[in-house]
Amino acid sequence: MDPVYSVVTLFILTVSAQVNSAKILAMIPVGTKSHTMGFEPLYHELANRGHNVTILTNYAPSKSVIPNVRYVQNFDSRQLQPVFENPFLQRLRGESLNLFALTHMYEMLSKGTYENPAVRSLLDEDFDLIIVNSFMSECVYGLVSQFPNAKLMFFSTLPLVAHVSSIFGNPVVPSFTPLFLKPYSDRMTFPQRILNFVQTLHHYYLLHYRHVPRMEASYREFFPNAPSAEEVEKRVDLILINSHPIVNYPRALLPNMIETSGLQCKDGGKLPQVYQHEILLEFEDYEEKLNKTLIL
Repeated sequence: MDPVYSVVTLFILTVSAQVNSAKILAMIPVGTKSHTMGFEPLYHELANRGHNVTILTNYAPSKSVIPNVRYVQNFDSRQLQPVFENPFLQRLRGESLNLFALTHMYEMLSKGTYENPAVRSLLDEDFDLIIVNSFMSECVYGLVSQFPNAKLMFFSTLPLVAHVSSIFGNPVVPSFTPLFLKPYSDRMTFPQRILNFVQTLHHYYLLHYRHVPRMEASYREFFPNAPSAEEVEKRVDLILINSHPIVNYPRALLPNMIETSGLQCKDGGKLPQVYQHEILLEFEDYEEKLNKTLIL
C-alpha cells in the first residue's frame, strides 16, 4: 500500500471513527491544471475507498464522471487574464514573479468565490476533513472557518516555502535551502547564501505582512467574525508537499510534513511489442559499436 494513501487514510479514520465514510472538501481556489492534477490521484483514491470528495477549483474539470467525486468551479480563470500576466512569459524575459499582482488577483478571486451561489451552497453542508492548497490560498480561510469541527490539512503544489514552513514551526535554513524561485543548488557560494537569505526573508515578509492582511480583509467582507489567518492555520495537522529528495534538495522536515512528489505517476506497464523490438535492435547496435571501440 502506498504510504501516502496510508497516512491520509489513517488521518481520516481519526476524523470519522464512528462512520463508514468521510465528507472531504478539497480547495484549490486558483491555479493551472498542474495544480489540480498533482493531487487528483489522492482524491480519486479516497473516493474509491468510499469517501465523498468535493473539489473546489477554478479549473474546469474533465467531463468524465467519477463516483463520489464532485467538482465545484469557484471562478473562471479567464477573468484573471487582464490583471495577471502569463508567468511563463515573464520567466522567458528573465523577470521575477510579481507577488503584488498575485495579491490583487487573489482579492478578485475572493470576491468572485464568495459571491458564487455554488460555493455559498457548501455552507449548508458538513465536512469531516478540509484540504487546502497552502500557497497563497488564505482567501478561502473565511470558508474554512465556517466548518470549525472539520479537521484541516494542507497540500503544497510547490516545494515548501518559508511562510508555510513557519506555520508548522519547521526550521528554514537559507544557507543550504534555496528559495524555490531561484536557480540555486544546496551548495551555494557565500555571496549566493547571503542573497538567498535576503530573498527568503523578503519573500516571507511580503507574504506574511503584505499578502495575508489583505486576504483577511477580503474574506471578512463576507464573514465579518471570521478568525485571523494565523488562528485558522493553528488547526492544520498535516501537509503533503510536492517535492522529493530525488528531484529536490534535501531539507529538514517535521513528521507531519510528508513529501509526495510523483503521486500522479502511474505504472506504465509493458511497452508494445513493436517498440520493445526497436529498443532491442538499438541496444544491440550500441553494444556492437561499443565493443569495436574497446577493441581499438
